[in-house]
Amino acid sequence: MAEYRDVRRIAPWWMCALVLVIFNFFAWMIWVNAAAPVKEGVYTRVPIPPFFLFAYLTLACLFNRRSVIATREGVRLSNFPVPLLSGETIPADRITLCYYYSVMTTSDGGGEPFAIGHVIGVETRDGRQVDLSEQFKTLIEAR
Repeated sequence: MAEYRDVRRIAPWWMCALVLVIFNFFAWMIWVNAAAPVKEGVYTRVPIPPFFLFAYLTLACLFNRRSVIATREGVRLSNFPVPLLSGETIPADRITLCYYYSVMTTSDGGGEPFAIGHVIGVETRDGRQVDLSEQFKTLIEAR
């Protein structure tokens, strides 16, 4: 295999919907407070700077994708189009091993554990484990 390429959204649809609801609530709150006259000792403008940080994170949540490209030369991770966490390149000589594991859980009443997903990744020579993608549904997909 010459190249493995995996491009996925950073956030699932339900997380994007939740972030949009929160974003709209704070935007409405700031809009209402901005129209009101400023009173002595009332800090209605305090939420505005954190709101812009949350707006940036909302854009990243809605539009970003995580790209993993694995070749014989190494592994390259990147997030685009909104800059969020820098990309990373791991050369092949720094990779100790590639792995996959099953995320296991049990029912509330105990019983036999079962897999709810499977994750792939690499371990570097300095002992750092880097998960390369979100969970796969089956073990065959992860392999």
